Formats: sequence, structure tokens, C-alpha cells
Amino acid sequence: MRSSYKKEKMRMVLVAAFSMLTFLIFFILSVYLTLGYYLFTFSLDATFATTSNIPKNVNIEMPKPLQQKDWFDQIDKEDVYITSFDGYRLHAYEFKQNTNSDKWAVCVHGYRDKAEGMSLYAYNYYNQGFNVLLPDLKGHGKSEGKYVGMGYTDRKDLLCWIEKIINKFPTSQIVLHGVSMGAATVMMTCGEDLPSNVKVAVEDCGYSSVYDQYAYVADNFINIPLRGFALGALNTYAQLKTGVNLKQMDATAQLQKSKVPMLFIHGDKDTFVPLEMLTKVYDANSQIEKEKFIVAGATHAYSASQDPENYFNKVFEFIGRFIT
Repeated sequence: MRSSYKKEKMRMVLVAAFSMLTFLIFFILSVYLTLGYYLFTFSLDATFATTSNIPKNVNIEMPKPLQQKDWFDQIDKEDVYITSFDGYRLHAYEFKQNTNSDKWAVCVHGYRDKAEGMSLYAYNYYNQGFNVLLPDLKGHGKSEGKYVGMGYTDRKDLLCWIEKIINKFPTSQIVLHGVSMGAATVMMTCGEDLPSNVKVAVEDCGYSSVYDQYAYVADNFINIPLRGFALGALNTYAQLKTGVNLKQMDATAQLQKSKVPMLFIHGDKDTFVPLEMLTKVYDANSQIEKEKFIVAGATHAYSASQDPENYFNKVFEFIGRFIT
């Protein structure tokens, strides 16, 4: 009788322990996925991430560099469209020279920005005789898209834009120039098997990898406890929604496969994408022709605004070695 009682008591204890363990696992999983959902929605869901609705506890001021708005508004340009590799309608502005120039500059904007945010770059390239294409990245500006690509999926869209240029202008000589997330897009694109028309690239303040950039932002701008747990939650949720692991979004890994000459630019006062990331991307490939240009006093994405004369002199001196 006593033995049966002990067995029953043990069984009840085991059932209670199992129930508690199940509850804890379910609770932790719920917190994990809820946190992943929140972080994903804020940073990668295009319907939220590309607006200005930054939560009050997030100390991030997005850059607003100098623009050539009057020139952009007044100059003749054409709205052009393609279908992305995954079926979305993507938009760009095309600025054509009146002459038969075969030089093309594709200027790629950053996170939460849009094509016209690159008007300063378009203005300078256009005045140097380049035709210019300013694409709206997926989920930005006039382009469709559910999620922000952070450069990794955008690289496939940039390949489509390059193909569109070459199909119309087979002898085109193309420079890719990106800022911030646009720079990450350019670097990741250069790791693909590019046509010989792509002669040279310029990356300005791009991050070394998406995961490293999130980790840096979490440590320096957002008060997130258990940072590793939070980033793991974001990574898991992102993979469930998009099929891409954030750790795959690595500019340094893509650069290791690149054959494209590249100018690497960074402001020495950049506290959003830290200067040490410049070293990582610059050192990723020792086989390409490359140069480093650090702009004194420039914060994130403000190098061209901080010192436009020296900035564009350096850009055109470098790309002039590869585009004639």
C-alpha cells in the first residue's frame, strides 16, 4: 500500500515537473519568437522599416546628406522599371546624356532612403559625361517589395539592372557606386559573376556583414538586454520569413570572390558603421585593384557632403583608370 502511494506521488511529481518544463519551453519560445517578430518588423519589414517611425527608445538618426534637389527636379529623366528575380516591380530613374556616351553610373542609396537621395552623386556623374541610373531598392521609394534586402538579396536585383543597361547598350562601361546599405549592395554584387561591362566600383561606408552591423547597433544604439538572445531571435525569424540567414549576408565573403577594382570610402567620424569595418572589407580581397579614402570629419554617409570637391576628385581619378 505504501509502495503504491510512493509510486503515485512520484508520478504526480514527474507530471508536475514535466508540465512546468513544457510551460517554460513554450514561454521561452514565445518570448523568442515575439522578440524576433518585433526586431524583424522594425528593421526588415518594408512597410515599417522604410518609414520614419523609429521607436522612441532607439537612438538612431538617419543621415540626410547634401542633395541636388533643384537639378534633380528640373533635368530630363525617365522612370524605368524591371521585374526583380523574385517577381516584384522595381523602379529607377534614368538620366541619359544628349551625346552617345557609353559611360554609365549606377548609384545605389542606403537604408530608409530612396533613389532621389542619391541626386548629389547623379549630378556629379552626369556632369562628367556619364549616363546615370538611380534605382529604388526593393521595398524603398517606388519599388515593390515586402522585405528590406540589406544588400544581400538586392545584389540579385542590381544584376537585373546591369543586364537591362547592357541589353540596350552592349558597349556600355559601368561603374557601381553605393552608400551605406547601397555600398553593401555594391560589394555583394561584385562577388557575383559579372559581365565585363562592369569596370569598377565605389563603396562608401558599407558594413562588413549584416549580422555584425546589427550587433554593433544593438551594443551602441539600442538598449537590448541579452544581445545574443535577441539577435538569435531576429535571425531565426528572418530565416522563417525570408529563407535567408542574416549571417549569410556577408560583404566580406562576397568580396573574396570579386574581380572588380574598388574604391573604399569611409568617414573617420562615422559612429553608425564604425571605421574598423572599412578595414574588414578593404582587407577581404588582396587580388583586386583597390584604394582606400578616409574623409576627415565625416559622419555616416556624409563623406560626399563633408568634402565634395576632394570626394569626387578622388572618385573620378580612381574610376578614370578603368573607364575611358
